[in-house]
Amino acid sequence: MKKVLISLTIGVFSIVLFLYLVDTLSPWNEVILREYIEKFSIDSGTEFNEFIDDSINAGIIFDYLNLKNVFILFGFGFTAAVSFLASLHMFVDKLFFKKFYEDPNTTTAIRRSIWVPLLFSIITVVRLVTAFNLFYLVILGSIVLLIILIEVAFFGKKGGAKKKDEYQEVDLPVKKED
Repeated sequence: MKKVLISLTIGVFSIVLFLYLVDTLSPWNEVILREYIEKFSIDSGTEFNEFIDDSINAGIIFDYLNLKNVFILFGFGFTAAVSFLASLHMFVDKLFFKKFYEDPNTTTAIRRSIWVPLLFSIITVVRLVTAFNLFYLVILGSIVLLIILIEVAFFGKKGGAKKKDEYQEVDLPVKKED
């Protein structure tokens, strides 16, 4: 349970830092965005939202983003999500699947908890690059299928080989020569 608490502490620290950074850092590149606001004479919040929606549909939203701030926010949000999911995975693993004296499988918990935020991050980037259409759904399905295949192919249980302790020793009959 110590590993669960460590992961939970990292998650709480990351989420507090993430919320602070969301409050203080702007994801927008203010210089470029101010030029477009003056050029298109955007006065209200609804006009700005329409402008952003049109930019997303055109796939040019990254021109208006301050990528340094976006990556900082992404890093702390990703860390918080992975930490919370890993602590939840380790808690469930310890509670239902391990014996009292066994530790939860930390590497499996971290590996599986990376997949979910990574999937949502890829979905967000693809959504910002392309508008919501059939291509978006094909990419989404391909990514989910790829994650499942990687998890099963590389990290699934190996049923073929047994550990040395699991072999049963058998006395074979020996032929005696006269």
